[in-house]
Amino acid sequence: MLRKLVESAGLEVTAVSDWTYEVSKTEGKRYFVDLQNKSCTCNGFQKLMIPCSHALAAARVNGLYVPSLVGKMYYVTVFGDTYAELIYPVPNQGDEDVPVVVLENEFNPPTNPPGPRRRRKRRIPSTGEHVGNKRKRTAAHKCSTCGQPGHNRATCKNAIG
Repeated sequence: MLRKLVESAGLEVTAVSDWTYEVSKTEGKRYFVDLQNKSCTCNGFQKLMIPCSHALAAARVNGLYVPSLVGKMYYVTVFGDTYAELIYPVPNQGDEDVPVVVLENEFNPPTNPPGPRRRRKRRIPSTGEHVGNKRKRTAAHKCSTCGQPGHNRATCKNAIG
């Protein structure tokens, strides 16, 4: 409430009637306060039942005692009367015996989709890429000694000469 009292210091107040005031802020916003009905157009006064900064500025101009604007629910006597009677504790739900009937087919494990599979060994070619871009071999292995196809240097039976 102290913050609201500080905010009310710079507000311009104009009397409309005995209990109704127009409160203007520096930004040009205007609020209408009715001190008799304890209402303001900002709706903060009605909702909380505590005077807003506009109502405090109007009460200062009117010379009204500010605690008289506070709602009766905030009075100490009302608060004491509320808790004067005995308050019985709420029973704990864990203390009660509740029969539980569980059917076996009622709690089946969830059907989850299968997990990720193994990665592909071959890369998927992108659009426009030739699939057969490996070079093809035209001839089989040739022997480095005699140059004949079908065998290699280690198994070559031709005479070196």
